[in-house]
Amino acid sequence: MQRYLALLLFISSVWGQTAIAVFDLDNNGLNKSDIRLLTDRLQSELVKIGGYTIVERKKINEILNEQKLTMSGMVDDKHLINIGKMVGAKLIVLGNIGKVASIYTISARLVDVETSEILKSANYDAGNSLANMLTIGMNNVAFQLIGKKNERLLTYNDDEKTLKNQNAHKDLNIENDRISIIKIKKRLSSDGSNKVYVTYRQKISYKPTEIMIDWLDVDGIPFDGDKKYTKSKVKENEIRVVSFYIPNESVNYRVWLKD
Repeated sequence: MQRYLALLLFISSVWGQTAIAVFDLDNNGLNKSDIRLLTDRLQSELVKIGGYTIVERKKINEILNEQKLTMSGMVDDKHLINIGKMVGAKLIVLGNIGKVASIYTISARLVDVETSEILKSANYDAGNSLANMLTIGMNNVAFQLIGKKNERLLTYNDDEKTLKNQNAHKDLNIENDRISIIKIKKRLSSDGSNKVYVTYRQKISYKPTEIMIDWLDVDGIPFDGDKKYTKSKVKENEIRVVSFYIPNESVNYRVWLKD
């Protein structure tokens, strides 16, 4: 155990980044395999945000095995905080996930192992789609926990008929290295349903990307989401459109791009 601790402390000091240990989410009625995949995705999303060292699950499991503990949800927070210290983490991520009626929901928190203080908390409701929890929810939770705003996240306000950047930029500026969004408009489709139409310009030929949308409730809280892949055979500077059906319970929405 001592050699593992020494190795982790050395790695942390070399890279000069705060280490975070992500523990399996407490399971409230889902399949164990789903919990493992969702926890792995949350850890992956934290890695992509950057700025922190994420402790490998293998190292955490080695300590748990030495102490004859498991990641089954039977370990209380105090023990997990101590394990976080043992693997060289300054912060740990704890949380739970389950289903209430037809809604999948996750609650997570970022905890300082020295003070046991909850520094950040995060919540996400994914409607009745566990796939949305995986593809959209974990990214959302990761950004809430790290405390960084997604600069490409936009909110559309139907009352004001304007696009507003979460960072209060006045101009529409949502893009990644492959496309740029040039217009987002809500209108009635030919089949009588309400849809959001996202117009984009291709920046690099033949490079598809993902356009993401979160559906918001009356309090501005995401409860579901969707995504669309852009076309793979689009040339540089071509203009294309993707559309999303608006669920009846959606009051608002926000559009963003994956890097």
